[in-house]
Amino acid sequence: KIIQTSTSLSDTIVEFLTSNVISLCHDQYGCRVIQASFCHNRILHVVASELHSQGMTKDMLTHVNGNHVVQKIVQLSGPHTYNLAGILQGDVDNLSKDQYGCRFVQRMIEGGWGEHIEWDVKSCINHQYGNYIIQHLLTYGSGVSEE
Repeated sequence: KIIQTSTSLSDTIVEFLTSNVISLCHDQYGCRVIQASFCHNRILHVVASELHSQGMTKDMLTHVNGNHVVQKIVQLSGPHTYNLAGILQGDVDNLSKDQYGCRFVQRMIEGGWGEHIEWDVKSCINHQYGNYIIQHLLTYGSGVSEE
């Protein structure tokens, strides 16, 4: 409720979150605060824009805590917002096989982005984490032909 009104306290909280977004995303408890703040659209937009402007890197997607923040952004905003789909281009195979990156890829597939990516099915199907991507492609659609 505090952030819904434009008070100096809510402005202070928003300022702190946005000025420390990367370190908070990497912190076990900070990432939870960031995600909880997303129930306020104002903060979701500000934090996501700040992450985008600072370059949401593979490090964030493959980080034990940071990946949760990015997944939440995808779930609340969709894969087309903040050029999240651009992150997949050219690195989808590595992200699909990463313990935490595969979760981001799964959220993108759930958002309908599976059809826009070239998948290396053979390298993912027997992989410890890549197999989840193939399962998501089958469940949510992918443009993968049924041969």
